[in-house]
Formats: sequence, structure tokens, C-alpha cells
Amino acid sequence: MIVNLKFYINQVKIIILCIMKLLFLKYISIFFFHILFSPLIFQNNLHASFDVTQTCSNLIISLEVNTGAYKNCLYQKAGEKFTREELNKCKKYYLQETERLSYVYKNICK
Repeated sequence: MIVNLKFYINQVKIIILCIMKLLFLKYISIFFFHILFSPLIFQNNLHASFDVTQTCSNLIISLEVNTGAYKNCLYQKAGEKFTREELNKCKKYYLQETERLSYVYKNICK
């Protein structure tokens, strides 16, 4: 009986040591993962910042284009090239597009 008890105690010690080694290896691997990959994460943040800047400049260009198109619709006289209904649709469309783009610009670029 005592021999069996010693055997079980030794088995438990071995299991506990194995668990401790696994936990130690897990934390060491997490530590090395952060050391190795944190520069890559930092570079991705810079790349995302460049993307936002490029997006904001594209939004400004598209706002200028849509504003110009809205002004063209606004200054046209009904009956010369387009009917009144077509001009009203044109004004409504470009005004909505300008509002949408300005909303996106306000929330992304601030």
C-alpha cells in the first residue's frame, strides 16, 4: 500500500512539473511573439494613417466635383438643354451626394 502511495505521489509530481513547464513555455512564447511582431504592428499603424490621409484627400476631390456639378445644375435654365424635372433631379442627386460625402468626411477626417 505504501509503495502504491509513493508511486502515485511521484506521478502527481511529474504531472505538476509538466504543467509548470507548459505554462512557462506558453508565457515565454507570448513574450517572444510580442518582441518579434510589435514592429510589424507599428508599421501597420503607419500604413493605416497614410490610407486615412489618402482617403481624406480623395473625399475632398469628390466633394469639389459634386459641388461643381450641383452648381452647374443650379445655374442651368429650364428649357434650354434640360427640362425643369431633369434639372430638379440633377440638383437633388448632387445635393444628396454632397451631403453624404461631407458626412463621411466629417466622421473620418475631422
